Amino acid sequence: MSVFAAILDNTGIELVCKQTLTISNFCLEDNTNGEFTTLFLKFGEQAFAICHFNEHHLNLHTKLRFSKGEKLCLFTSGPGKIHAIGNYKEKIDEDDGEIPDGIEEDDEEKRNGHMG
Repeated sequence: MSVFAAILDNTGIELVCKQTLTISNFCLEDNTNGEFTTLFLKFGEQAFAICHFNEHHLNLHTKLRFSKGEKLCLFTSGPGKIHAIGNYKEKIDEDDGEIPDGIEEDDEEKRNGHMG
């Protein structure tokens, strides 16, 4: 596993994932004089606003996962810079909170003692 770290601004960064990428945290440098800085993700032909940051909302913990070969662009709008942290993995662990293939969600709940 290797670390992913980037500082994002209005120019943005474009990536083609060479391994599975999971971005787990975004953090605003607090020098925006109270103005909002918005983080965007462009994936395919669409851009999505991920979060609006300001002096009261400095961090976003997330789990954005991109597969090997996927293209994405992260960029901001506003005066601040946003730090992105995550990791690259060659292979996804089976026990990372997702239900493995071939197991129904109801079966997963029963295995964990949750009947519903």
